[in-house]
Amino acid sequence: MREVDPTIDMSAVVHVLSDRYGYNGRDPEFVPLGGDSWCFRAGALWVSVRRDREGHVPEAYEAAVELHEQGCGFVLAPLRGSDGLVVHPAGRHPVVVSPFRSGEALHAQSVSDTEAVAAILAELHAASVAVRLPREDYRFPFQRELEDALSIACAQDTDAGPYSGRVQRLVRAHRTYLDAIMEEADTIAEQCRTDTAPLVLTHGEPNGNILRAADGHLDLFDWGSLALGPPERDWWDFEHLPAEVVVRPWYKRFYELRWILGEVAEYVWRFVHAHGGDSDDESMFDELCMYFPRPPNI
Repeated sequence: MREVDPTIDMSAVVHVLSDRYGYNGRDPEFVPLGGDSWCFRAGALWVSVRRDREGHVPEAYEAAVELHEQGCGFVLAPLRGSDGLVVHPAGRHPVVVSPFRSGEALHAQSVSDTEAVAAILAELHAASVAVRLPREDYRFPFQRELEDALSIACAQDTDAGPYSGRVQRLVRAHRTYLDAIMEEADTIAEQCRTDTAPLVLTHGEPNGNILRAADGHLDLFDWGSLALGPPERDWWDFEHLPAEVVVRPWYKRFYELRWILGEVAEYVWRFVHAHGGDSDDESMFDELCMYFPRPPNI
């Protein structure tokens, strides 16, 4: 996120840092990164104030700590506080604190050393944890949000903010396309549900959440989506795959469609409701346009 949410209680965040982690330095510095949290640097600590749009799962962060304690050297896990907890309430938002590490974030579209990435993901997929985690059910948690957002966008014109008119025109011009991929998504999801292949431990979004240090060491971080699922849950958006990685096309398409429809649901919902046009709005509108085949002149 590029803007700090005004509902974040920074005094509560600072209290967590001082009371649970012994931090007594400067106020945390906001770092405009990520899409599912607001990130702050506090000396040697990386502070993630969680948004977790598809649902906050504290057990996912607990499981990451368990993996680290098992000796998985690629796991950049959160730190337990002095109370033994990994996730801490701070006003309306949960807070997760990790060690700060510098390095280069690897992205699926440009990563060249996919063999090294494949090695750490293979180790993750072979691991197990005692913590109870969600299991992939091939549902769309944002389905109602998507339907309501599209309904509003296709109804009467609204003046909810600087992007509302453009988003309404965008949706109306592509409603047939959206209906087609929503129908395809339902069909693909049912095909995935009938597959009896075993589920494995998956990160959920390694793209952009793998950090390469100067010495080449890879750290996998941001564990809020850790869940049991098919290996493709971690591989679907990587453009270059090593030969040993087999991606089944129906799973790949399921995750492609879930990503596209999830992004459309979030952004259209945002823009048909009151918004001010800040830098997050600008960035999200540009991203929304990317999910349509030929955005019109809007």
